[in-house]
Amino acid sequence: MWCDSARGPASRSPEFVPSRAMSLVSDHLRRHRGRLAFSYSLTVVENVFELLYPFAIGLAVDGLLDDRWSGVGVLVAITVAHIVVSAVRQLVDTRTFNRLYADMASDLVEQQRRDSVTTSSVAGRTVLAGEYVEFLERDVA
Repeated sequence: MWCDSARGPASRSPEFVPSRAMSLVSDHLRRHRGRLAFSYSLTVVENVFELLYPFAIGLAVDGLLDDRWSGVGVLVAITVAHIVVSAVRQLVDTRTFNRLYADMASDLVEQQRRDSVTTSSVAGRTVLAGEYVEFLERDVA
């Protein structure tokens, strides 16, 4: 519950409207859904490569025991593909989530300024928007 010392701890600030806040977040997620889907898809592909490592190591060991290098080739191919996908994902993640935060924060500030919200409230809500985007980037993926 929002607290305003002038009105007492039980009153809700009139400048905070939960439905508008959720609308702002959902609008931005909808606007960036293609980039977010691509970013999360790259994360899934990267995780699949990590799951393939034990299989590839097994092929490499079995192949070396039989004097065949094909298993090592598979391991090297999976490793190189994993490195490439990981590098691309990191680039895409950085651009996607920074753009999402910039759009969300600028729209939030513009909306809050229009509603004559205090500077400290705007700053706090902008930080909260950044934490939400960080959650999407670090914890959801």
